[in-house]
Amino acid sequence: MKPRQKWILIFSIVFSSIFIGQKIFGQTFEQSLQFANEQYRQKNFEIALKTYKRLLFFAESNEERSPLYEKIGELSLNEKDFYTATTFFDLANKNASDTDKKAIFLLKKAYSEMLVGDFMYATIDLLSVNTDNKDIEKQKNFYLGTCYFGLEKFDEAEQYFLKCVDSSDRDVVAELFKSKKMSRPNPKTAKILSMIIPGLGQFYSGNFKVGAKSLLLSAGMITLLAITAIKIDFLTASVAIIPWFQRYYIGGFQKAQSLAVIKRQKNRSKIYNKIVKLVEKNTEN
Repeated sequence: MKPRQKWILIFSIVFSSIFIGQKIFGQTFEQSLQFANEQYRQKNFEIALKTYKRLLFFAESNEERSPLYEKIGELSLNEKDFYTATTFFDLANKNASDTDKKAIFLLKKAYSEMLVGDFMYATIDLLSVNTDNKDIEKQKNFYLGTCYFGLEKFDEAEQYFLKCVDSSDRDVVAELFKSKKMSRPNPKTAKILSMIIPGLGQFYSGNFKVGAKSLLLSAGMITLLAITAIKIDFLTASVAIIPWFQRYYIGGFQKAQSLAVIKRQKNRSKIYNKIVKLVEKNTEN
């Protein structure tokens, strides 16, 4: 999010908050904060979020603003408003004085970015995390492994995941990254195979039903072309049938390529889930 967009977002939040939360008009800042915290504890998150936003407008110092940034970030994350969460975790980080707190806020900011697929921005934030806390460092390494995995930079991802597990599980992680399923099926191979024989690329990707349909449809179109050419003439057959055959032929190898991409992504997701389970096991231990 650009700086200008960020400040527009903050201004719109605090400005609109003036007109909501009528229940706490007339209260002091401390009383309103207690009310918001109580709503937070009771899991009345919508009321708590509106109140924290309103309090942000009236906060007079960084000491008052800092906990509000954190709460708004957490509640926005809970509401799946990831861009707002990113903005306020960034503000919480910049206003924090404690090194570990700054690191935690950066982790939360990166996590919010990861949830919307902004792996590059998340990586930049994670590489800025500076801490001596082993638990925070381990979480940082796991997030970095996830980001590089999402960016398809698997060598870097492997190195960070290896830091998250004990020596007894490192060979397992290494074997998972060596698995052929990391790179298969190859979308280009699927496309070429279906260009040679319609449906063959789908068979290669394990989509036998789709492959059979593509093969039968193409065979039917060729048969119809031949019959029409024999019974009438080749020119008429070509004009009437070849455009349809071309449409299904091109659509077939494009479909084979897209199905291979989906299949490979599923394979990688399974590998990632196995890595997550290994990390969780090491965390429990």
